[in-house]
Amino acid sequence: MELVGCDVFVYSENGTMPDVPKQIGPLKLELMSNRGTKVWPATAARLDYFADEWRCRFTSEGDKPVKRNEVDAVVRAVMEAGKPWTRIQTLWLQKDGSRAFSSPY
Repeated sequence: MELVGCDVFVYSENGTMPDVPKQIGPLKLELMSNRGTKVWPATAARLDYFADEWRCRFTSEGDKPVKRNEVDAVVRAVMEAGKPWTRIQTLWLQKDGSRAFSSPY
């Protein structure tokens, strides 16, 4: 299995989408979701309210392998932006090259 990114769950009160860096090293912000629904980049999906925890998914271009310290750099950049994170989930490819993680609705 190869590491290709991370989901950083960020706390942001009052349903406000957190402003996080769009790229840190080889990892780029792919999407943001709330309550399991993708809300950035904009989609047709609509939520009637937002929870205080947002998933910020950072992945490498073309799902190329990255090193653990590059994932650590994402977490540091989020913290330096003043956004408190609640948890982090690393993202991996399966041996056949398919994603071993789900996508939001």
